[in-house]
Amino acid sequence: MAQNLVSQLTSELVVGVTAGVESALRPHTVLGAPGQHVRQLARVAPAMVDLEEIEAWLRERRFEDDANRILEVRARVAATVLTVGEQALSEEDPLGVHLDPAADSNALVRRLERGMAQLKRDFEQLAEPFLASAVQGGKWAAVNWQSIEAEIAAYNRGDTDAVLSGFEGLVRAHAEDAEAACEAPRPVTAVGRDDYVARAVSRFRSEFDYMCANRHVGEAELALQRLLEFYDRYVDWLWPHSRDSQANEITVGALDDYVARLHAATEQLAVLDSEAASAFLDQASFWRLNDDGSTVVRFRIAWRTRPNEEAFAENVISATVEGAEVDDDGVYTWRYGSPFALTLTLARNSAYRFVQADDADGYRMVLSAPGNGALLRVFGDLAGGALLLEAPLTLRDGDAAGDDGAERPVLRLTARVGSAEGGSLSIPPFAEHAQTFAAARR
Repeated sequence: MAQNLVSQLTSELVVGVTAGVESALRPHTVLGAPGQHVRQLARVAPAMVDLEEIEAWLRERRFEDDANRILEVRARVAATVLTVGEQALSEEDPLGVHLDPAADSNALVRRLERGMAQLKRDFEQLAEPFLASAVQGGKWAAVNWQSIEAEIAAYNRGDTDAVLSGFEGLVRAHAEDAEAACEAPRPVTAVGRDDYVARAVSRFRSEFDYMCANRHVGEAELALQRLLEFYDRYVDWLWPHSRDSQANEITVGALDDYVARLHAATEQLAVLDSEAASAFLDQASFWRLNDDGSTVVRFRIAWRTRPNEEAFAENVISATVEGAEVDDDGVYTWRYGSPFALTLTLARNSAYRFVQADDADGYRMVLSAPGNGALLRVFGDLAGGALLLEAPLTLRDGDAAGDDGAERPVLRLTARVGSAEGGSLSIPPFAEHAQTFAAARR
């Protein structure tokens, strides 16, 4: 009889308390400012105290089943409040610090300080009275709030590794010197978390990174336009940049001037996401500036790198580069306007001779080209560092192989041409670049 009476009273008490909880939660679903939602949710706290007292009263009198019912109700209520509370926190967005280059830096810091204080107050109202009950009941809604609780505790004790500490440091560093903050940004990460603090800090970091990446975009776009204008006036119509292979070569002085302007703009071009900027950067990686201001191409070369593509290459005793200086590291430097040639020499005991030899005995052949851009013509359409040289051969005994209808032997010799830094060297597609620049100028 007593058990039934207690159960009935428990049910009535639960109904009364949960009705109060529902009343507190209901205003959250109507329009209103986020702060009003927080205040409404705070009204649930006294009801949670009532439920806790009812549970304790039942356990004192060993009504465990009814006490467990109360515990489950309390955990469900706590989970509901925490879920709704997290939504309210996101709407209020106390850590919503947004970067505005035109804003007062002191105002940014004040917004940060107000936001940090508001976050702590919101946690005290929205989570602290309910967290233990949700954790005790094993409710998933407690997980994000536990992360926020741990974050606030770490920040309060001055833990420099806390996400909130990193967030505050980054905001203050930006307010003090935005340029320096972009050059050496502080690490701010919340890996594997999806709570409000993690999302807010991640959002700020993304905004910060975007601002840093684009802080010089306006200047960079002006630099790009100036370079396009110079290219159009002094470079576009001259070989090798011209789309006309028969065009006059660009002079040494004109190319030196262009390459100097090109390299002066590389840092600005690097922040732009445009085909024209990428094309200019491609040319800047090919055309280098020497200490004396002259335009050079720096490269490495290794012979017989793809033996499966070769034929009769074992007959070549040496392959040398002419017209370029080489340093102790094996890096060649060729100045635009200087002669350039590759000289191939056959072994004296070879059964073959060059058909187009440059010596009386037929052992030596020089691959060269006229003009200021000799290297470009010798290397041809070099792409990915893959160079293939071909030359017709004849037999040493004077029998001109091929004259009797048989296929003439052809020397095929491979090489890898690399940049000074070790990557593959490619001659820029100047004609394609010219089309890209023309489209950018329209």
